[in-house]
Amino acid sequence: MKKIISWVALVLVFVCFISFSTLDIKDLDVISVQAKESDELKAPKYIFMFIGDGMSQVQVNAAQIYKGTTMSNGTELSLLSFTKFPVTGLLTTQNAETFVPDSASTATALSSGIKTNSGVLGLTADKTKVTETIAEKMKAAGKKVGIVTSVTLNHATPAA
Repeated sequence: MKKIISWVALVLVFVCFISFSTLDIKDLDVISVQAKESDELKAPKYIFMFIGDGMSQVQVNAAQIYKGTTMSNGTELSLLSFTKFPVTGLLTTQNAETFVPDSASTATALSSGIKTNSGVLGLTADKTKVTETIAEKMKAAGKKVGIVTSVTLNHATPAA
C-alpha cells in the first residue's frame, strides 16, 4: 500500500508542474480538434514518462471507482488527473519467454523497447547485447534527461 501511495504522490507532484491537471474531458476534445486543424504540429517542449510500478489498467480503474465512490457516496467512476493527459500509451509487459514479468524485465522493455527475461536488466533476452535506453537516445540527440523516483536509483525500475 505504501508503494501505491508513493507512486500516486509522485504522479501528483508531476501534475503540479504541467498544466494538464486543470483540463477536463471537454478541453481535451478541443485540443485534439485544434491539433487536427493545424497544418503543422509543433514538437513538444517536454516529454514525461510516468511509470507506475505494478500499476496496470485494473489498478487505475479500481482507483477511479474508489475516488468516484468516496466523492459521491454512490458507485461512480471519477477520472484521475493523469487519465486526463492528452496522450497515453499502453503496452504489454510479459517477458520474452513467459507471461510473468518482474521489475527488471518490464523496466527494460519500457526503457528500451526490447523484451527480456525476469532478472535481466538492460540486456537482450539471450544476454548478449546491451539495450539502448530512451534516456541514452535522448542524451545522444542533445536533449536533457531527468529521472525522479520514490526509491533509490539501484532499484530495477529507475535503474533501467
